[in-house]
Formats: sequence, C-alpha cells, structure tokens
Amino acid sequence: MKQTITRILGATALGLAFCLPCAYADTPPLLESTFEKDAGDWEVYSPTGAVTGKISITHEAAHLRESKKEGKGALQFDYSIKKGDLSALSLRVPLATIAKMNSLHFWVQADHATSLLLVVSERGGGRYQMPIAVTAHTWQEVAVAPSDLMLNEDAGSPPAPRGKIDLEHIESIGLVDIDSFLAQTAGDANPFDIATGQHTLYLSDFVVTDAPLPAIPGTAEEVQITPFIRPQIDWLTIGDLSVQKVTEKPLIGPSMKATYTQKKMKVFGMIKQFPTGAFANAKQLDVAVASKLRSTLVVQVETKNGLKYRTQIEVGAGSERKEFALPFAEFTAADDSADKNIPLDLKQISKILFLDITGFTISDDQENTLWINNLHSSSSISR
Repeated sequence: MKQTITRILGATALGLAFCLPCAYADTPPLLESTFEKDAGDWEVYSPTGAVTGKISITHEAAHLRESKKEGKGALQFDYSIKKGDLSALSLRVPLATIAKMNSLHFWVQADHATSLLLVVSERGGGRYQMPIAVTAHTWQEVAVAPSDLMLNEDAGSPPAPRGKIDLEHIESIGLVDIDSFLAQTAGDANPFDIATGQHTLYLSDFVVTDAPLPAIPGTAEEVQITPFIRPQIDWLTIGDLSVQKVTEKPLIGPSMKATYTQKKMKVFGMIKQFPTGAFANAKQLDVAVASKLRSTLVVQVETKNGLKYRTQIEVGAGSERKEFALPFAEFTAADDSADKNIPLDLKQISKILFLDITGFTISDDQENTLWINNLHSSSSISR
C-alpha cells in the first residue's frame, strides 16, 4: 500500500502582500481579464480532447470578492473530478504579449481544499508551473514572478530549448485542480481521500504587469524552502488537506498551517519542486514542527531521475514546537525508488515531500492541525 502511494505521488508531482493597484498605477497591464461581461480568451482544455468542463460568468454576490461586489463578475469553472475526465482552465496568449512580464496576479476560490497547478506553456518549448494551495470557499490571493515558475521535468514533458522561460514565446496560461490528476492514477482504493465528483472554481482579477515582485531569498549555502514572501503557499497538497499561511503560536513567525482529518489507511501530504542543483551544497534539512495530535511524518526527497530517499520523524501531541535537524546522509532509499542501491546525489534533488502516514497506525478518524516553518537547507551539520 505504501509503495503504491509513493509511486502515485512521484508520477503526479508535477511575507509581503502584493498591492495590485500600486503595481500598475502608472502603467497599463500587459494582459488583463476582469470577467465583468465575458470570459474573454479563457476556455476549457482537456489533454484527452474530451472537454466536459464548462465556464461561465457569475455576478452572484456570494461568489465575488468583497471589493468586487458592485456590478462586477468572476469566471466560474464547473468541472468533474473522476477517472477518465481531466479538464483545466486555459487562457490563450498571443505571442510576445507578455514579453515584459515581471508579475502575474489573480484571486481564486475553490469549493474544496486542494492545490491548483498554474501552468505557463511556451510555443515549441517547455511547460513551467507553480502550485497554489487553496482552502475551501476562501478567496486566495496569488502573486507570481517568472522566476517562481519551475520547468516541468517529468517524463514526457517537453524540454526547455532556451534553458529558461522565454516570455516572448508564451502561448497559454492554465489552471488545473491537482485532484483531477490524482483521480487518473489513484485507483479504487483512493488512498489520498480525493474529493471526487462535481466541483466549481472561481477566478477573479487576472492581471499580468511589468511591476516586479520581491526576489525569493536564498544563497548557495542555504535554500529557503518556504520563505513566505508571496501571499500563497506554493506546495501541492495531497488529500483533503487545508493549508494556509498564518502567523500564530505554537510556532514563531509565518508558518504553514495544515488542517485535516487523520483517517485509517489514508495519506496526506505536501510536495514542493525545486530547480535541479539547488541542494548541491546542502548537508541537512532543518524544520520546526508542531502538531495537535501525535503524528508520524515521512520526509522524502526525490531526484530528477526518479530516485527517492526518506527519513521519518515522530511529532508529539499537544501543539508543542519541536525543531528537527535531518542530515541528508541519514536519508535511506525508499522501497519504491527506481534503484535502491544508488546513494543520494544532492545535486539531483528536485522535489521534497512531507507525508503524514499516521493513518496506518490508528483505528478511528481524528481531527488534526499541523504547523511547519523554519524549513531550509544548511551547508553544515548542527548535531
């Protein structure tokens, strides 16, 4: 069961508030969708060609942001999460339209806790992506710089012939619910508690501008894995897991707060992608964690060529802050790694996963809250 879960995950893993009015007060946006009257160039896309999703414009106050309720609109996307049905939102972008893009900004609301994958595609080039964690029925602000987008290097994805994102050749921008991907591979067991069935997504105030965003901090000696300088949490969430950025005890400073129900034989997790080579100088992974209930967490790193290495930590109950120092030398090959005999090559790490596997040891469902922050790599061993 655990091997099946990590196989699916491997196949699927694809601070400062941004002031939108300030960003383009003096210059017009490069691209804008207000959704006041129509959907513009937005459409429903399906890689299988069988388009079952539907888009429309809503003016219902219940589905508009507070500042947009006076005669404004939002894009409504109705879609199904089930095996054999994969629909996404897609915006056609005329070539060179956003060649000077420094930031992309929008608001999004989902009817269930999930992660959305923002996908920016080049004509004749690569696909770049960033995950966006969203909580149910809550408007989530999103601000993205081109440097935030990671090349999709999964098997079958097109390469980046220019070595980096080429804004002059962007031809589409898309949004897809990660549960739609998981539904294609999870099988009848549904180990991730996927929210199958009919769902609705709302999109508001989509703007591309030349206004820059603050750069993500980090050095060759330390990777800030979650710096909290964007309004969104850029992790893929797996399962019915509500993740949001908060500043509250028991941790100090901004943190990721995950709220979910630990269920028997179910797994919940979060995945973060990184540029290959980012951890070349790392020796260990540092993280601060607190949990309402006792939790067993697997911390896993994956390489570009499909090798997986993991360690396990036990987090006590009582919402007490605990710091963990996890030397990469102590990570061992996962059972479903492509080759368990190859040692971990830090230069090849491309993903980090946090998995709550408490469901394999409990008999009854239990509500839990998990906090994570101070997550970074270090070039030295602290213990």
